[in-house]
Amino acid sequence: MDAPFELEVGPDFTNVRIPTPRSTFAIVFVPFWLCCWLAAEILVAGVLLRVWPERFVQRGAGADSPFALLWLVGWTVGGITMLRAWLMQLRGEEVVHIANGTLRIRRGIGKRGRVAVYAVHDISELRVISRGWHERLFNDQWNRMFRPTLVFRCGGRDVRFAYGLEEGAAGEMLCRLVERCPALK
Repeated sequence: MDAPFELEVGPDFTNVRIPTPRSTFAIVFVPFWLCCWLAAEILVAGVLLRVWPERFVQRGAGADSPFALLWLVGWTVGGITMLRAWLMQLRGEEVVHIANGTLRIRRGIGKRGRVAVYAVHDISELRVISRGWHERLFNDQWNRMFRPTLVFRCGGRDVRFAYGLEEGAAGEMLCRLVERCPALK
């Protein structure tokens, strides 16, 4: 079994790498689903390209034309979202980096992803998020990918991170972070 997180400690930095929880079912099923999704999108786009210009010229823009275009855009966004979720299953990770009085959180695929930077002295109330009974009941790998386990206050808002960790591993990570950077208490 893989460790829930990897800790790298240097003289003036701390890195914590949290791999995205893997779901074998999602890794195997989503590519098949995406192929079917893409086939439907190509089919509908082909029909729109063939039929829509005729209807637009003959009757003006019919009521079905804007809906079909909007549907195609929504369908494309849905496919891209599922592709990203599948790639997160394969290579996704979250990296927490503490150095020079800042805490940086990057969540993404490989070396790409969104980065958020916070001043350590602005962080308060760093704690583990406890799960309700309903979350423990349905604690599968796919759903854990979307649930954070640590939270802190910064600038009047809650910042959630450490997606996919179990509560025990999140508590251990919290202890290690506070041990390396006491200002986080």
